[in-house]
Parts: sequence; structure tokens; C-alpha cells
Amino acid sequence: MRTCVLTILLVVGFLATLAAQEAQLANQYYRDGEYEKAAVLYEKLYKQNERNSFYFDRYVEAMLNLEAYDDVEKAIKKQLRRDPDNVNLYVSYGRLYERRYQDEKAQEQYRLAIERLPRDQYAITRLANTFSLLTKYDLAIATYERGIELLREPEAFAYNLAELYRRQGDAENMVNQYLNSLDYNPARINQLKTMFQRYFSEDDFEELQRQLYARIQRNDKAMHYPELLSWVFVQKKDYTNALRQAKALDRKLRENGGRVFQLAQIALNDKDYDAAIDGFEYIVERKGKTSTYYLDAKRDALRARR
Repeated sequence: MRTCVLTILLVVGFLATLAAQEAQLANQYYRDGEYEKAAVLYEKLYKQNERNSFYFDRYVEAMLNLEAYDDVEKAIKKQLRRDPDNVNLYVSYGRLYERRYQDEKAQEQYRLAIERLPRDQYAITRLANTFSLLTKYDLAIATYERGIELLREPEAFAYNLAELYRRQGDAENMVNQYLNSLDYNPARINQLKTMFQRYFSEDDFEELQRQLYARIQRNDKAMHYPELLSWVFVQKKDYTNALRQAKALDRKLRENGGRVFQLAQIALNDKDYDAAIDGFEYIVERKGKTSTYYLDAKRDALRARR
């Protein structure tokens, strides 16, 4: 009995190793542009493992590069009968029509992919990513919008939508969706700050400032808005307005002045002495001698005056 089990395990291990070697070879052929050899191996691999869509997608790509359009169409139709819930297959069908210069039929397949999306977050994200990789950003956006309808979660794909609008250069919608994603997960604020520093232009920061003011007026209880607005002012070296937001947060959250003190030090180091003095004096006058920052604030206020 043990010998039989051991034999089975050895055979399974051998087959798995062989499949891994064939997959590696197929990928190498594909990268080298040897599409005919790659297609043969990918076809064998996806038939052995029908659940692995990667092999089928690579087979289709290889065959499209070989312009074997009839074979591609037969394979897609067969795969759709086998796996009708895989909406990414409609994208493959659309790409086939594009290669044949049948754009209307291609668009119809893309619409079918979005219309037939299941109520499944992974499937929605996967389809949107497929469209994004093809630089079809409008279709990726439409996919996420359909996903929001299906899942009934308005902020579920807010960050993904923001990224797509950023690629399109649509500042207003981009900022709106980034802020929606912040509402969904306020802990994301530092991640967003890093991303804003990397990608935002001066006009983007102006749009962010405008929308933050509007949101603060609608919802003054969301503390991540004034925190982010204060940070925006720091990026613009407008320490007076940055301190205004920091002091408001300090009062609302009943903090010990640490936020204001750190910002005043930044202003001091940047030689905005008036703003620095204003921040340090706020701690001295409002927090008093019980504050951890009292002595340092008093000393730095004198230094700023000199």
C-alpha cells in the first residue's frame, strides 16, 4: 500500500515538474517572439489546466500575433461554452475583432463583458485591470462603475477609479475619487500624501485644495480633511494657512499642541518667522506651562523674533 502511494506521489511530482518546465519554456518562446512554438505549449498547458486563464490568454495572444484568426475564434467559442462566466473571454473576442478591423463588433464584445459581470469583486477588478493593460481606460472606468452598482458600495473602487482618471488627466474626477477613497479608509492618508507628492502638478494641488474646502463645509466632523488641507498648504509653503488648520484640529481633538509645534518648527526652518512665532505663541498662551512643548515653544518663539 505504501509503495503504491509513494509511486502515485512520484508520478504527480514528475508531472508537476514537467508542466512547470513547459510553462517556463513557453514563456521564453513568447518573450523571444517565437509565437508558433509558444502557442503549441500554451495550448497544451491550458487544456491540462482549464482553470488557469493565464495559459489560455497567452495562447490567444500568440495566435493573434501569428494572425491565425480563425483558430483563435474557434478556441474562444469553445472556451466560452466551457466557462461562460469568464467575462474576460469577451475581451479576447473583442481583440480578435479589432485585429480584423471590425471595431463595432469589438465594442459590442467589450460591452458584453461589462454587462455580464458577476457580483464578485475579484472578477470586477480583474476585468478592469485587463482593460487598463490594454490602455482602454474608459472601459476600465465603466467596469468599476458597473461594479459599484453590483456591490452597492460607492467607495469600493474609489482608489482604482482615481488612478484611472489620473492616467486620463482628469483632475476633478481624480481628486474626487481619491477623497472618496480616503473617506472609505482614513488610514490611507499618508499613502495618498506620498502619491500626491510624486504625481500632482500645481494645478492638481489647487483642485485638491478647492475640493477639501468644499468637503469641510459639508462635513466638519471628518478630521482627515483639515489634516490633509494643512499638509497641502505646507507643500505650497503657506504656513499661515497650514497653522490655521493645525490649530483647529488641535482644539477639536483636544491635543497637547504637538501638531502645531512641529508645524511651527517647519515654518521656522523655512524662515517664515511670522508664521513660526504665531504657532509657538499659540502653545505658550493656549496650552500653558502644563504643556510638554511649553518651554521649547517659548524658547523657539524668542529665536524666531531675533
